[in-house]
Amino acid sequence: MESQRFRRVLLALAVVLAAGFFLATRGYWVAADAGVDENAYLVAGKLLAQTGSPGFLPPDPYSLVGKMWIGTREGRFYPKYPLGQPLLVALAVKTAGLRAAYWISPLLMTLALLGVFLLGREIAGSFAGLLAMIAMAASPATLNEVNDPDSHASSLCCTTWGMLLLLRWWRTGRLHHAALAGLLLGYSAIIRYTEGLLLLPVALVVLFRCRQDRRALGGAAALAAGWLAPVAGQVLFNLRALHSLTGYDTTHESTAFSPAYFVHNALPTARLLATLGLPILLFVGALGLAVTAFREGRLAAVLWAWLLPNLLLYTAYYWGLQTDTVNCLRFFLTILPPLALGAAWLLTRPWPAERPLRWPQMAVALALFLTCAGIGVRRALPLFWDDWQEALDMERGGKEVLAFAPPGSAVLGPQNEILHLQFAGDYRLYSRNLFLRRFIAELGKIDGRSPDALQPERAQALFSRLRGRSRPELARLERDLMAAQLRQGRRVFLLSPVQNQHWLEFANPGLDAADGLRFATRRLALWRGPGEERPDGEREPGGADWVLLEVTAAPS
Repeated sequence: MESQRFRRVLLALAVVLAAGFFLATRGYWVAADAGVDENAYLVAGKLLAQTGSPGFLPPDPYSLVGKMWIGTREGRFYPKYPLGQPLLVALAVKTAGLRAAYWISPLLMTLALLGVFLLGREIAGSFAGLLAMIAMAASPATLNEVNDPDSHASSLCCTTWGMLLLLRWWRTGRLHHAALAGLLLGYSAIIRYTEGLLLLPVALVVLFRCRQDRRALGGAAALAAGWLAPVAGQVLFNLRALHSLTGYDTTHESTAFSPAYFVHNALPTARLLATLGLPILLFVGALGLAVTAFREGRLAAVLWAWLLPNLLLYTAYYWGLQTDTVNCLRFFLTILPPLALGAAWLLTRPWPAERPLRWPQMAVALALFLTCAGIGVRRALPLFWDDWQEALDMERGGKEVLAFAPPGSAVLGPQNEILHLQFAGDYRLYSRNLFLRRFIAELGKIDGRSPDALQPERAQALFSRLRGRSRPELARLERDLMAAQLRQGRRVFLLSPVQNQHWLEFANPGLDAADGLRFATRRLALWRGPGEERPDGEREPGGADWVLLEVTAAPS
């Protein structure tokens, strides 16, 4: 048994570690992100805060709608993701403004680490909890998500604390533990649908608890009610707004799992989990969970039920074909705690000896975990740096637009910068992808017969409008869109690379239409930003000079 003094000391150490984690990662925090996933979460949350709905009606067929949005028969667009994360964004925006939305992931990731400590203390003692917390804090997968305004930090936090409260209800039988556990695990399922797989460990705990005490049926009912409350709300919203059970049904991604994908992804996934998930400790954790099955069979069953369904499902996912970077590990983030706990449990069990070797054993375990943590941080830092630089570039360009373009203006520019501005500003936005023949050709490949992140109906509708247009015809389309905005009294701005004059083809006098309108451009700002986008979607290394132009009607 641990003394109360020892428990308090290690709790204090865990709080210090959590604070250190938050402060250390804060240096890489930037209130900007250009990801298509992040755009869906952030913009939906902003819309919820401002209008009460996560959906919107675009002003015309060419205005920006992010890739992760789906259209409905009413012409409105909603994110295909569930409401859990947008609700958190809406709360942050309502409470403290737009920038507060970017603090959700750092704060909830820090809380998740404290949850891992408490969960470890519940299972194997305070020292094991501290070791598991160290492993999670230094995981490249964790560090990759800590400042990312997507859903993974929130999901990890709700899952970890939900499992902690579930185990406490198992041990104590207290009704409020059951209700809160159900609510958190249910909310995790409406942050990321796959967290609904946690119903399996929940069912096991209910079975074990009710076998011990028939009076636990009340707790089981509270657990079920807590879980059903957010999930039922999500299902009702989906059926009413999306006209489908989930947003993924419209992109065929909800069925994008197969044995063939599993076979293809198994080795790359194992390699990434071992190198960028829990370096070295992955196999120690798996061994620990296996040994736990012989020592504490019921606990092991719950932990394996937490780990295996998610691991097997995402290994068989079509997106896993891209398992070459740490980014794919975000899908597995919520199964790292049981592996970290398995490693901590194994290394803190008493050694077979005539006299206990408690302090030497603790020193060996701590040394191993700190070594693995050092390896993890070393591998994560280059990734951290790259993401930070990309976010700084995005923030810099966004600030220039916000400084010169008043709300309600029309802004044209690269896809990533425009996605960021959809959350950061209040503009009518147009991506320059519309005027690139290679982008249009990619739209034509999305036929609905295979899973794709972009809704097939959206791709086909836009392709039908743009197909067959020559480069001059696409420049004329851009010109006509700008002219329409000017006629409606809006100011028009363009983000453009200085070195690429093709971006100014819309101003070619040969494109002037019967309206007699000619364009003039005025430079407002110049800054160093990211390199231009290549045909493969990557940015040219070394960066580029970018300019903000205002497009106006030239004097007659």
